[in-house]
Amino acid sequence: MVVTMKKEASLDVDLTADERKLLFVKYTNIFVSRIDTWALISSVEQKEKNKGAERKLEMIRQSRSEVEEELRDFCADILGVLDKHLIPCASTRESKVFYYIM
Repeated sequence: MVVTMKKEASLDVDLTADERKLLFVKYTNIFVSRIDTWALISSVEQKEKNKGAERKLEMIRQSRSEVEEELRDFCADILGVLDKHLIPCASTRESKVFYYIM
């Protein structure tokens, strides 16, 4: 669904209010999911650190790094769509404000 919304946003047209909300909800859900995963991994990392389990710690740190990279890529992706397509094509104040808040 995010891929579909990204394609629509890349058409360089002003999205309707419903389309903007859908875009926001889809991207937010993915972002929150990754943040929750990061928090869980960080919690496990701290517990294993306290136990002194170095072998497990390396795998956990690798997983955390992967999630952090996904988050960076995800944020760069939506910021790129906003900067290149959505904000320049926004025809109303309402849509411009919406995109800047996003």
